[in-house]
Amino acid sequence: MKRFQHLIISLFLIASMNAKADSWIDPTWRKMLDNSDVVALVEYVSSGDFNAKAKIVSMYKGALKVGDVIEISEFSNRYGPIDKMEKGDRYVVFLNRRDKSDQVLSYYVQSPTSGDLKVKGKNVQYDLTSTTFHQNQHFHSLKQFEEFLEAYYDRKKAPKLISQLRPRLLSDADPEVVAQHLMKLYFLGFDEFEEVYDEFADYGSVTTKYALAQLLGNVRNDQSREVLFKLLKDDSSLVQGEAVRQLKKEPIEIVGPLLVEHLKTASSRNYGPINLMDPVMNRSDGGKNEIIRALGEMRYKAAVPALLPLLNTNDPDQFKLVVESLKAIGSKEYIPYFNSNLLQKNEELASTIATFIVSDSLNECLPSLKYFISNCNRNSRRDQSWMITNLSALKSSDIKNFLLFDYQRFQTYADTLESRKQLKWNAAYIESFTRLKTKEARPYIYASIYDWMGISPDFVRNPALFDLKKSEERALSEKFNSLPDFKNYKLSHDIAFIRESEESTGKKVAVYHMIEVVIPSEEEPKSARQRIAKLLEIAPKNVYIRFDSGAYYNESQDRFDEKRPNNPANLFIEYAKAIPNQKDAAFLQALIDNGYISEPYYKERALDAIKSIKVALP
Repeated sequence: MKRFQHLIISLFLIASMNAKADSWIDPTWRKMLDNSDVVALVEYVSSGDFNAKAKIVSMYKGALKVGDVIEISEFSNRYGPIDKMEKGDRYVVFLNRRDKSDQVLSYYVQSPTSGDLKVKGKNVQYDLTSTTFHQNQHFHSLKQFEEFLEAYYDRKKAPKLISQLRPRLLSDADPEVVAQHLMKLYFLGFDEFEEVYDEFADYGSVTTKYALAQLLGNVRNDQSREVLFKLLKDDSSLVQGEAVRQLKKEPIEIVGPLLVEHLKTASSRNYGPINLMDPVMNRSDGGKNEIIRALGEMRYKAAVPALLPLLNTNDPDQFKLVVESLKAIGSKEYIPYFNSNLLQKNEELASTIATFIVSDSLNECLPSLKYFISNCNRNSRRDQSWMITNLSALKSSDIKNFLLFDYQRFQTYADTLESRKQLKWNAAYIESFTRLKTKEARPYIYASIYDWMGISPDFVRNPALFDLKKSEERALSEKFNSLPDFKNYKLSHDIAFIRESEESTGKKVAVYHMIEVVIPSEEEPKSARQRIAKLLEIAPKNVYIRFDSGAYYNESQDRFDEKRPNNPANLFIEYAKAIPNQKDAAFLQALIDNGYISEPYYKERALDAIKSIKVALP
């Protein structure tokens, strides 16, 4: 039995928890049968959660011999499921060699949820409709399964097994067993029509009908087609989907009109991961999605009027599938739907639409895409910032000018965004200007660096500003620690923003602070924030409160996380290297010398950029 373990990680020491897990796609039975290096019955001679040694009991495929001892791994995943092997356990396994040049006989199963079938006595647990292990999986005769494997790998034995399976379709009453018989016939290439198929389509279980649809794909005659038409109307979306997958192999003039007719009534249910923690990513589309896909693959032009109304949805998966089918057919009648959704700022579909616009160079949609980018809610839970870098792939002067204008506009309201959202959007602009080598963006990038960390090119012209900045931060810390009101508080972060300003009487230095203060969890944060702001003469909006439990009163401020890889100073390194400028080299050197680029990776990148600039501009 599979045991699931999840690694739980606490973030900020607050109540919300995130679970981390690996994920994978289980192979199809056809792939597992054909691509495995070894298929064998094994008995484990040692125990283990993640790997164990096993002895070959019977061989069905491969070069090993009965009695060989091999090491088997990957039947468990570190985050679950954990499938502990015990000495004496028997399994039918589908294995691949880990390193064929290695003398050690080390093999791995297909995935933690497929490729090892548990044996109990004279029975083995499997389901030929799916390789993925599930709790309700039945045990079937080991002898009959071995006969199937032998016939699959030695087709001379297939006719005999087929002759034995055909009468079992009538004699076995268990629908689960019948489904396995149908799947065996399917894999063995049986292509004759049996009268009982029509009865199965009327009264069979979902599993039986699903297996039947696959087998009927081998037959491909008028009788099999009629039964598939019947399965297309089945209540089960799983059965509908498989019926469509088989019908699309038939002549378009026969099945095209029928699929269009069933498009409105077909089930929209699809099958895939049950929840976010389900590691198995296999997906099987139901009737509606399979019809949409089939109409595109068949390039059935008469389907366009039926497909277009399906674009009136907020389901991005369906929207994408319909567009792909229309494209395959050769229609561009989806363009008005792109424009209307973007102009209505439809966040559900915007990402999907933007991807199509850029990948297909749909210039007629660029105005509406620009409108969406400029006017979307940048504090939304949906991160749309990647659209900036995506759009920059077009590399036209029009796109460059738009991004420059939009970046200037963004900087007028950036501080109204959550800092994490602000950081993502800012990073997208800088990465785009780096790609486009937009030298006109330089002053705006410098402005973003100042806005983030309080350092500007003025600091290069007047290095004393570095000392002044640190002096101001030190002075505020001393003042904070001297106030009795704050004896139970801790000043955890402070960024002093220093700026020179020209006046008729000479230069003047302006200073303001952004701070984070840790307070006891039992304190009322709003009044504490107001009191801190008043006593330190700091604007309340620049005072961030964190409880000693780790939770935040207002948002967490990413400016205080110096290790953020996408902060403007780190991203500026690649920009400076792409568009050589001596002032940029001096600025980067000043950041290094004063400890503002200290992470080894970014320090190395900055030094490399400085060297590159000096070579380019000797």
